[in-house]
Amino acid sequence: MRDRLRLGICCELANAGVHTGEAIRLMREALSLRAMDLARLLDLTPETISHWETGKARPNRAAFVTLGALIQDAFDGRTTTRDRLAVLSGGRAYPRALSVKLG
Repeated sequence: MRDRLRLGICCELANAGVHTGEAIRLMREALSLRAMDLARLLDLTPETISHWETGKARPNRAAFVTLGALIQDAFDGRTTTRDRLAVLSGGRAYPRALSVKLG
């Protein structure tokens, strides 16, 4: 329950555009990610994440939106954004053929 509440708070922070260092750290921790892991997913350096969290730099808009999507997915019980980022950060190509079931 506590984790869900924390994710809910983070969703509200993301939706309100709160991108302070404290909010970024809370979001990262709510996702159970180390700074190094978040940096890898976002194709950034761990130092960049540290600069965001300490207020030395503001996160770029795309990275903040992506972090918000990660939070929303986690709150909704999905891993869609995280899975996509993991494929991209791992250097693996998307599959050539996909099977799609409708209905």
